[in-house]
Amino acid sequence: MFANGLVDNPLPTPAQNVSSSAHKSLAQEAALASTVLLTNRSSTLPLPASLTSLARR
Repeated sequence: MFANGLVDNPLPTPAQNVSSSAHKSLAQEAALASTVLLTNRSSTLPLPASLTSLARR
C-alpha cells in the first residue's frame, strides 16, 4: 500500500467510477453489442422441447 501510494492518494470510491452517465452509457453499449441470438436447428442444443424462452422474467 505504501509503495503504491495508496495511503497518500487512496482509490476513489466505486460510486464515483460506476455511477456516471458515461459509465452507464458504455455499459449499455457493451450489453447491446454482446447480445447473442441462438437458433436450435436440428435440436443441436441440449434444451428441452418445452422451453419457449431463456429470458429472465
